[in-house]
Amino acid sequence: MLMQPIQPPDPHMLHVSIIGAPNSGKSTLTNKLLGWRVCSVSKKVHTTRKNTFALIVEGNTQIALLDTPGIVNKHHGKRHHLERSLMVDPQSSLHDTDMIAVLVDVSTPLSRSAIEYRILRLLHLHPDKGSILILNKVDMLKSHTELLHITRILTQGTINGEPFGTQFSNRKVKNEELFKKADEEIAKGSHLNDSARLQTENKISEMQSDYDTDIDSNFAKEQVRKLYNTEPCPVVKKSPAYETLVECLSDYDYDMIDGEDKVKQERVLHRGLAGVKGWPGFSNVFYISAIEGIGIDYLKQYLLKKAIPSPWIYHPSLVTDQMPQEILEMTVREKLLDHLPKEIPYNLTLKINTLNFDEHGRFMILMEIICRRPGILKMVVGKEGRVIKSIAEDATQDLMNTFKCDLKLKLIVKLLKEPSG
Repeated sequence: MLMQPIQPPDPHMLHVSIIGAPNSGKSTLTNKLLGWRVCSVSKKVHTTRKNTFALIVEGNTQIALLDTPGIVNKHHGKRHHLERSLMVDPQSSLHDTDMIAVLVDVSTPLSRSAIEYRILRLLHLHPDKGSILILNKVDMLKSHTELLHITRILTQGTINGEPFGTQFSNRKVKNEELFKKADEEIAKGSHLNDSARLQTENKISEMQSDYDTDIDSNFAKEQVRKLYNTEPCPVVKKSPAYETLVECLSDYDYDMIDGEDKVKQERVLHRGLAGVKGWPGFSNVFYISAIEGIGIDYLKQYLLKKAIPSPWIYHPSLVTDQMPQEILEMTVREKLLDHLPKEIPYNLTLKINTLNFDEHGRFMILMEIICRRPGILKMVVGKEGRVIKSIAEDATQDLMNTFKCDLKLKLIVKLLKEPSG
């Protein structure tokens, strides 16, 4: 990152911090937006151990993405033996960002019923920052009607300062078939461009004419428009404590206070956010499946359009701020998480022993995996060395995809030596 940037005509930039609960898909989203695997991904939580920088360059625009660790509390951190960066980095990432992207995994009932308190806290501490809501794994929901309901909850019925959504409890039962067919068409067209979306609306309108319904002629089109934030919604009632919180936060800079004052403000935050499920400050909502690539292009184009006139800070050849050693350790740790049970991977120490090129120009890597107990070492190695062999093979393939070169990875499993005396 020491190379001086090359300034294009009319340069634009946007700094985006992606925050969310552990395992919500932040790293997968970052990789998809970048089109290059720079962030570690695993089904287990806490694969990302610190803020990871990635740079998108398109035309005269740079989008600086910051993939943050899943937001956790101190108790959770101690339980999983997590370093301090996992609790500090998400908050520190917001100071210099232009936009906060909150990623929510809607495939789990808990995450789609409310935005986590720790995320709401950060949003309320940075109300001056632009923010968007990204609902991930939407392909796992049964219908878009359910998706709209989730959106109303997590936005408090407000997007970009405008009301969103309506209740359909008074609709007659004979409209249900239209709902179903509208959902099918919306599923096909929800992430298309304006022209394609218009075609989808027209198809639904044609479909509506085949049904004897008592709804107005625009209702079917409104089913599509619900995905684009144009529907009215009843105003969400806010508690007196919440109103006090908003008033309080407007009068001080959280980062400039400390000691007893900060403790008092944390209490105000906790009381004010009790029972609050969403954030009314989102400027837009996106529906994606990071793994499947659904909605990624639409989100990327939105970010590019939101970039502001500003000199480039980074050289356009930059992809990530991670050193090769960090990527190596990240990738091997990811495979340890995938292949080993429970919390064993969190208690292993990785050490790069050799990192060079052979006479044929092949990248040679020798890495040690240090275990605390003989029983853990046995599990890492596996019967006849099968587990460690699979870990090495999977890591090698991912590293070749990342570095775009041939390489050889050798993993040596060792037992931690106890200090003598």
